[in-house]
Amino acid sequence: GSNAKNDAMKVAINAAIVEKIANSPDEKKRWMGMRDGWFGGVDLHGYAVEKKMLGSRRVDAQRVSYSALVTVYVGRLREDLANRGVASGMNEAVEGVGNPTIVAIAAKRFSRHTMSSAGATRINEYLQQHDFDVKDAQALEDLNEVVSQLGEVAGHDEDEAAQIALALGAEVYITYQAAIQPSANGRTVKVNATIKAYETTTGTLLGSGSGWSADRPEAHAAVCFDEAFSDATQKVLDAMLRKWKAQMKKGKPYFLSFRGDFDGGLKASIHRLLKGLGKAKRTLATDQTLQYQLRVKGGEDVLIDLEAEVEGLGCRVTTTRGSMAVLSCE
Repeated sequence: GSNAKNDAMKVAINAAIVEKIANSPDEKKRWMGMRDGWFGGVDLHGYAVEKKMLGSRRVDAQRVSYSALVTVYVGRLREDLANRGVASGMNEAVEGVGNPTIVAIAAKRFSRHTMSSAGATRINEYLQQHDFDVKDAQALEDLNEVVSQLGEVAGHDEDEAAQIALALGAEVYITYQAAIQPSANGRTVKVNATIKAYETTTGTLLGSGSGWSADRPEAHAAVCFDEAFSDATQKVLDAMLRKWKAQMKKGKPYFLSFRGDFDGGLKASIHRLLKGLGKAKRTLATDQTLQYQLRVKGGEDVLIDLEAEVEGLGCRVTTTRGSMAVLSCE
């Protein structure tokens, strides 16, 4: 009954706190000391939600074993416990900057499209629970056009994902993949999921992690995917935010792609112009394409100034999304 439900939630919440929130031995000890009182005084539904009832079976006259997939809202939990001195608050880690905009993209073509989109859906749900602005690659009509304007993107491990993220204007992109592993007895499966997070404009790896599901009957494979992605996303999120914050302290990153016929003089002028704006690094130079990563300290949006400045060189801004711009130099 509802007691079993509550127990399943308590087990999940306790595991999340011990594994992911109470990091030091001191914090763990403090949590153990206050655990019963804490559970007695809070509404569990504020911190976890039962996604699926997986089944219950009678063990004996007194007991029914009950298994459920429970999603724990680690962000909320951490905040509550930080106020009680058990964890360092996530808010301290991200004060002042807010969270980045994120898009999740399948790293490898999944054999079944449903699994790929289920992965993105699960990751996006998780990110939205933690107040991220999530971009959706399906929602943009001119996405392919902008991706082709960008052409190859130098300096990124995940080329295709980087193009999509730049074209969407997402500040961070997450690539994900997962594999089903049958058990030795062939009766159950478990899923291993891998997630990597990158800063879009520079291709810097911000965090990567691997997540596992429990062993479950094959009919519950979808639940396994869900669990594995939740596990991996939780592991990556904290590291990603910390690293992103550290990157942002160096200045706001921009990605600029110039297309056109460049003679030596124009290339030099563009280089000089960008060096004057901030820290500029040329990542690609061909006859028709120049790409730059630019970091600029200070709050104002550089792309607005850039428009006026490049006109003097005979170039114009054709597309901007977030911190990305494509410029055409005839």
